[in-house]
Amino acid sequence: MTEPEKPASKRGKKRDDARESARDEIRDDDDGRDNGRNTGEDALDDPQESSPQDRSDDPGEPEPPVAENDAGSVAVGRRARSGPLVWLTMLVALVALGLASYPFWAHWLQPGAAEPAGPSASEFERLAGRVDTIRQDSAAEIATMREQLEELSSAFEADAQGPAAGDLADRIDQLSVRLERLQGERNTAIGGLRTRLEDLESEVGRRLEQFELRLSNVGSNLDRADRDLATRLLLMEVDSLFAIAQNHLMAGGDAGVALQAWERAMSRMAALDGVEFEGLKEAARREFSQLQAYSPPDLSLQMDRLFEMADSVAEWPANTIQPGSRSVEPGSDEGWRARLGRVVGGLVRVESVDREFLGPDEVDMARERVRGMLQTAALAIARSRPELARKVIGQAVDAAKSVFDSDAASVAEAVGRLEEIAANVGRVELPELGDSRAEISRLLGGMR
Repeated sequence: MTEPEKPASKRGKKRDDARESARDEIRDDDDGRDNGRNTGEDALDDPQESSPQDRSDDPGEPEPPVAENDAGSVAVGRRARSGPLVWLTMLVALVALGLASYPFWAHWLQPGAAEPAGPSASEFERLAGRVDTIRQDSAAEIATMREQLEELSSAFEADAQGPAAGDLADRIDQLSVRLERLQGERNTAIGGLRTRLEDLESEVGRRLEQFELRLSNVGSNLDRADRDLATRLLLMEVDSLFAIAQNHLMAGGDAGVALQAWERAMSRMAALDGVEFEGLKEAARREFSQLQAYSPPDLSLQMDRLFEMADSVAEWPANTIQPGSRSVEPGSDEGWRARLGRVVGGLVRVESVDREFLGPDEVDMARERVRGMLQTAALAIARSRPELARKVIGQAVDAAKSVFDSDAASVAEAVGRLEEIAANVGRVELPELGDSRAEISRLLGGMR
């Protein structure tokens, strides 16, 4: 237990004992000096006064007031000697007060001792302000008491016939009691503040522990979220590779590109660890075996023929003979009436009411329509849709026969090739590659 933590009553009791001891010593010293002084004065008195018989023989002379003078001189000497002791007692009390309060005000003088602001920074600042206020009030009261003591000392030195040493001692005792009471109140206030600070420190420590625990939990959650995100991204990449393989296989029957994409996807799946991914790996291996065993038919020849005929549509001759009219071969033997009728018929345009006659613009539109049909048929063959290819080829043949001259060699040859292609188009059976992508969709749905 340190000096500042001792009760104020014990320190006051010790000081009272010290003062009583000092007073007893002062009284003993004064008594000794009075005895010595009386002895010296008796030795130096007149020989007539030294004889008791002479004093008794002369009753007419009055005795000098020796006792009264001795009491005055003793009081004056006592007041003169009590001055240093008063100052010494005051200094001892002030030094004891300063030493007792040193642990509480020493850390205020150290720069940078302020605690870092934390969750209770406002509480710490408010308590520090209260400590500063108490320290300033204590310093002001100590300065006031010091001034009062100085005034008492000045009054004592200026007026030797002032109050007695006992009155001064009483006033000093009163000041000491006030100092002790002030010190006790200050210790009590500082003790309360210290307790409050300890409570705040414990509360801050508890909150910091909770915050650290929450941070650790958040860190583990973030790690798990990062792993889940990486797994999702990897599954999405594998699904994209499977989709590329399926699209290439359905678009052109190119099994080589599909095999490369599938091998790439299986190499990426090697990074997936866990029992939940075994079904995906098994489905991918099974479909990869089916893809390796697939042998697509050669459809490039049929597609090339369709694209060539689509390019040659611009050279097909259109059908310009009106329905019901008869074509006249050059060099035929006909009379003048027939020739006259043909000339008149050339001057007059006769249109059929049951069939629309196509002009140049309509013929160009018909050419574009037939060209688009042939290209669509080629794409249907590439997508392994033979029914659609046969249907579109049949529509192109009907349009060619109705719009173009079917007796022309180019038109007749194109119509024959189209009918041959429509007859030979068959359905291409592609391997089933949907199990792997379905398994990936299931895994991604479970991670949401």
